[in-house]
Amino acid sequence: PLDPDRDPREEIVEQMRRCLRPLLRSYGIELIGGGISNLVPREKAVMQRRLDNWKTEWERRILLAMGKGRSDRARHIEKARAKAELQILHRLSDVARQANLGDEASQTALTLRFIDCLGEIVSETDAQWPLPESCRKTLARLRGEIEEGQR
Repeated sequence: PLDPDRDPREEIVEQMRRCLRPLLRSYGIELIGGGISNLVPREKAVMQRRLDNWKTEWERRILLAMGKGRSDRARHIEKARAKAELQILHRLSDVARQANLGDEASQTALTLRFIDCLGEIVSETDAQWPLPESCRKTLARLRGEIEEGQR
């Protein structure tokens, strides 16, 4: 079949030697070697078809590699997001365990601590997965609104 990594000349030479060796031996001739040089078609259209086939095969391989790369990247991003979510939950559960959440002030403090946790995680992951500046601004705005409502 059409395998771009296969060289059919080797198969042709092997078959030619298998057929010729016994035939030549019957005439007292020993076959020592034999081969086929690079076969170049006479028609340029045939060569162009070969080039097109080669190009198509390599484009296919490139697209497969790119698709795998995109898939790996998406998987890494999802793992990082899941890790960040776990960090937030762990930090908040630590804060909740240490605080008495009965009154409104404690709930506000927990909310502010939640925003601080988000800010810490954003800064920690910024080196790996840079986030838009709008994330920091949103966190600062939320913190300001909650503190303002506290007064």
